[in-house]
Amino acid sequence: HVYLIFDRYYEYSIKSVCRLCRGKAASRHHKLTPLTVLPPQKIGLTVTYNKVQIINFIVESLIRQPQDLKQTNHKLVITGPEPVPIEVYQGLVIHREDMRNTQEEADVIIIHQLLQIVQEYEHCNITVLSDDTDVFILLIYFYHNESLACEVRMESTKSSKHSIDIKTTTEKHAEIANEL
Repeated sequence: HVYLIFDRYYEYSIKSVCRLCRGKAASRHHKLTPLTVLPPQKIGLTVTYNKVQIINFIVESLIRQPQDLKQTNHKLVITGPEPVPIEVYQGLVIHREDMRNTQEEADVIIIHQLLQIVQEYEHCNITVLSDDTDVFILLIYFYHNESLACEVRMESTKSSKHSIDIKTTTEKHAEIANEL
């Protein structure tokens, strides 16, 4: 299974105020279409309005063309702007009510879905692709406090491909895991 998880952007949330403060330097809104050449990353991804459009294009494209994924044996679960993730598998689109979540931050949604996967599959190997320190800390905390036994790795999205064994790291630093 592949889980694709995006941040959500709720208006008037605490996080939206933080994002607004961070994004003051680059406030160029672009009206994007699927055929538009994307603006430079510094402009396109520092403005919430632009990010929301890009996320929506990606999610809609994957859902609108499920037959493109028909030949694969992998399930793709997409967590986009809506509370209910969408599963695409062998050309079918399924709404995953069992995974309903209204969290705004992908960091938290990642952990929520990881814990659901661990409950569903007794023996599993999970790789989380993220460069976010918050995700690393959350993985350690929940791995320890939920007494997980499955294999969990955190890998960098960068070309250096750093990989961290969460189980080993949690065992090595168990004395501080409760304090995170």
